[in-house]
Amino acid sequence: KAESGNYSEGVMFEFKGDEFRIVATDGMRLAYTVEKVEEGVNGQYILTGESVKRLIKVIEGEEEKTLSAKFGKTVVSFTVGSRTFVARTLKYKYPNYE
Repeated sequence: KAESGNYSEGVMFEFKGDEFRIVATDGMRLAYTVEKVEEGVNGQYILTGESVKRLIKVIEGEEEKTLSAKFGKTVVSFTVGSRTFVARTLKYKYPNYE
């Protein structure tokens, strides 16, 4: 499967000014949430839906529910409790959701 072009499924994590957005689509429906963060961070990271499902299983398997994330150029890592989940980011253009 190609890793560039347009992508109509999956989850995008986007930092835009003072907002952190999580946008998800299955190709038919779209959902998103916005949270305020410290201004100055910008970036867009796309994960497959399968990666997010695996992340949810990691979170559910831990008693501690505080999640920390590190976003790199090609990977993102999430740590919850004693477990860390690492996923490769995709280089697709995410659908316009605004």
